[in-house]
Amino acid sequence: MERAAFTQQQRRLALALAAVVTVIALETMSVSTVLPLVKDDLGGLSLYGWVGAAFTLAQLVGIVVAGRWSDRVNPVLPLQVGMACFTVGLIAGSRAPTMLILVAARALQGLGAGMAPSVAYVCIGRAFDDARRPRMFAVLSTAWIVPSLVGPALAPIVATHFGWRWVFAGLVPFCIAGAIAAHKPVSSVGPPPVASTTTDAGVIPAVILAIGAALLLSGLGGPITWGLPLAAVGLVVAIIPFRRLTPPGTLRAASPMAAACASRGLLTFAFFGADYFIAFALVEIRGQSTMFSGFVLAAGAFTWTGGSWTQERMIGRLGPRRLVTWGLCFVAAGYSVLALVLISSIPVTVAFAGTMIAGLGIGLAYSPLSQAVLFDAPPDAIGAVTAGMQLCDTLGVSLGIGIAGVIVAAADHRNDGTRIGVGVAWGMCIVVALLATLPTRRVHGPPELLDRVSETASV
Repeated sequence: MERAAFTQQQRRLALALAAVVTVIALETMSVSTVLPLVKDDLGGLSLYGWVGAAFTLAQLVGIVVAGRWSDRVNPVLPLQVGMACFTVGLIAGSRAPTMLILVAARALQGLGAGMAPSVAYVCIGRAFDDARRPRMFAVLSTAWIVPSLVGPALAPIVATHFGWRWVFAGLVPFCIAGAIAAHKPVSSVGPPPVASTTTDAGVIPAVILAIGAALLLSGLGGPITWGLPLAAVGLVVAIIPFRRLTPPGTLRAASPMAAACASRGLLTFAFFGADYFIAFALVEIRGQSTMFSGFVLAAGAFTWTGGSWTQERMIGRLGPRRLVTWGLCFVAAGYSVLALVLISSIPVTVAFAGTMIAGLGIGLAYSPLSQAVLFDAPPDAIGAVTAGMQLCDTLGVSLGIGIAGVIVAAADHRNDGTRIGVGVAWGMCIVVALLATLPTRRVHGPPELLDRVSETASV
């Protein structure tokens, strides 16, 4: 099978979408680095966790709104609204007088940050055929490399010399430039070939889902006396809108599309639940510098991109199912190797090997699941379907980090509890990665994909 090259119009669109993703990624990687300085300046320690949570929960709403909106109009309109929300949120964050205002600003940023990738998926579904989509997903993965390296390194320098507010304000020109650069290429995608008959933008279900997720995460982080009841209420509140906003049968992996969405949620749960505590383990348990932990995390980002480009070359021969299964096994193997760093007699450099193996794994698995979902998405519902997949992504990340955090906190009062807690949390993520191979069996396999991609490439 020949690999199809991008047309000139597709190249322009690819660069535009990569530019937008780069801006979002740069904010994500930069702001989290300077939050301790923000807390020292504004106070409001009780709201510290909500600076990140508000961003993530608002993303849920932005994902749904932009996805369903794009099924009815040219996607450039949802994109520009999303970039406007993101930019205004940065400006508000740069001038926030209190932590509460900063939380509200981060929610506005999250709304925009959720809308932009939803539009990107719609553009990929409409403007790129089956043979070219793997390469486009690899391009988007590459767009995270520079922010992963530059953001954590540059943000503390900016905050030290100019103040933390300039970490927010300094990104505003890039947002405006990205929005301008993306306008014409995204406009060329045009409206859907068949207008969606769905009039529900999904705003109310998305807001209810965000509220349920907030209650669930708050309960997981609280004492058992009221935390467990609150988490149970959050789960009940979230389950109905989740089922409404995701492909039918997602919780049961009832169809290939539902299985792909379920697998993505479990993949992000396993990967990010463990990844979140890598720097913590290296600094707090093994006494390494933050710079060393940054290099370890950067190594994983490089292999993620390498895995994404590898799947672009192999998906036509192997299909999503096999690549996703291999990727999940690599994630489990990588974090099994990484867990050795908790043993004091093991050289700390083993962290590089573990993180790189896990990064390769998610690189192999992440994009093929997007491919599998787009294969089955109706032309008038690409936005709604891919938004459902991204909901699984976001919830997987939130729950993975939240539950792992509960485990680490619960073990902290024991002798050597931090080491034990991180080990148990990583063990949970390894088990989840292996369990995720079960729904993956229903994802479209090599014969289905090979036939469809070969037909596209031969045209």
